[in-house]
Amino acid sequence: MNKTILGLSFLLIALVPTVRANPITFTVTATAYSGSNYGYIEGQSYTFVYTTGDSFTNSGRNNYFGSADNSWTQYTPSEDTVWSTLGGTALTGSFTYSQTDGAEVSLLAISAVSENRNQLTLSAALHVLPGNLGLATADASVQPDQITANIVLLNYGPFNYTSSYTDPRTYFSDHTGEYAFSGDLAGDVDLVLNHSLLFRFIPTHLTISTTTAVPEPSTYAAICGGVALIGATLWRRRPHC
Repeated sequence: MNKTILGLSFLLIALVPTVRANPITFTVTATAYSGSNYGYIEGQSYTFVYTTGDSFTNSGRNNYFGSADNSWTQYTPSEDTVWSTLGGTALTGSFTYSQTDGAEVSLLAISAVSENRNQLTLSAALHVLPGNLGLATADASVQPDQITANIVLLNYGPFNYTSSYTDPRTYFSDHTGEYAFSGDLAGDVDLVLNHSLLFRFIPTHLTISTTTAVPEPSTYAAICGGVALIGATLWRRRPHC
């Protein structure tokens, strides 16, 4: 194999691992607690599904990393996209992040409450009213301006806390799996309208999962181009009659 083909082969090998880091999906299963209203039936299970963005560079101005708290925030469209999608069976519509600076806050946080108790917070909330998140209740009658899940992880862990920035996709990839809750310490999932509680759910299960890594489009293009170039080089060097 000549040096040109050998060099192209090494280049292709180097390009193959160039993939997007896996977004993290948090699926919260919760039972309706505030009676039967807005299309919900008390005691029935619903899901809330939060999925992170696929690019994090520590651009969130209110990110915080301490001895007992890791939090990732998004206050403006130019900051890291904390939630790329938010949905589930409890919600209708399509999640949209406000394009007005400071109008909306997305938050992902894990904090140590006590030695064996951690709290996971997943939230999307309007910071400036009026407005909407593009989402509505099950019967589509009301658009809440805040959707927040506070999940108490009792006797689950360890959740390590760092003093410096860490990519949330990397951090939570070490904590994927199923978590189950019961009793009053499970936490809550709240729909809020005009700073007042609209409807509450009690979480029973949490699933933290990752999606399949996808190569960047530029990586696909480079690989295809490299393969074509190797093929052309081999074709030119083959014996011709």
